[in-house]
Amino acid sequence: MSYVYNCCNYIKKEKYPWRQFIMIKIGLIGAGTISKRHLSAYTQNSHAQIVAIADLNESLAKERAAEFGIERYYTDPNAILTDPQIDAVSIVTPTFTHSDFTVAALKAGKHVLCEKPPARTVAEVELAVKTAQQTGKLLMYAFVCRFNPATTFLKEYIDAGHMGPIYHAQARRVVRYSVLNGWFANKAKSGGGILPLGGAGEETSGYKGYGFGMICEICTAILSGGLTSNHVNRTPGRTNICHFFMAVD
Repeated sequence: MSYVYNCCNYIKKEKYPWRQFIMIKIGLIGAGTISKRHLSAYTQNSHAQIVAIADLNESLAKERAAEFGIERYYTDPNAILTDPQIDAVSIVTPTFTHSDFTVAALKAGKHVLCEKPPARTVAEVELAVKTAQQTGKLLMYAFVCRFNPATTFLKEYIDAGHMGPIYHAQARRVVRYSVLNGWFANKAKSGGGILPLGGAGEETSGYKGYGFGMICEICTAILSGGLTSNHVNRTPGRTNICHFFMAVD
């Protein structure tokens, strides 16, 4: 989870450049499956200390606290937002809560790392970005592909001037096939389309910053296949193959 590690390092470098060493105190809102990835990454960063976690499911919050040695756990997310000891918050909750939690955390004076997708609508994302600008706090979304070795190599290659003007790009991501249920299958809560797949569309998220210019069109296709290769799917079954075709201005 290099994006979690990099988020902490960015806060240290950009927000507190005058200090040689700073311990960023972290609070998590959400104790579901993805929270373990955040917690594991924070424990590997010498500049991060996890001090609290909150989830409506008390037994789950308690379980995560015990597993990662977290001092406090809550069932009320507001306890994280009002804790003056906490510097930054990871939001690892269902998509339909991302915008509200992000805006509330920023207004509470916390830096924010929010899981993908950022929100259900453009308006929700714009509100979060505007709030971050107004508060001066760091807002980062968990677009992990930006820190993939292949992606960072591509950026370095472009920056070195080895490519001419880029007018078209194609990306493909293979993920394990799964049947969406619960809030994932509820368009009003998940946002619909490819958003419930989480990272399915994030390959395009960093392209503009990587020298691809202004994105003018994106075409997405989700295919179902029967790939069972060990390097694609470690258990027998189906996979989803997500294609993204992008034109740039």
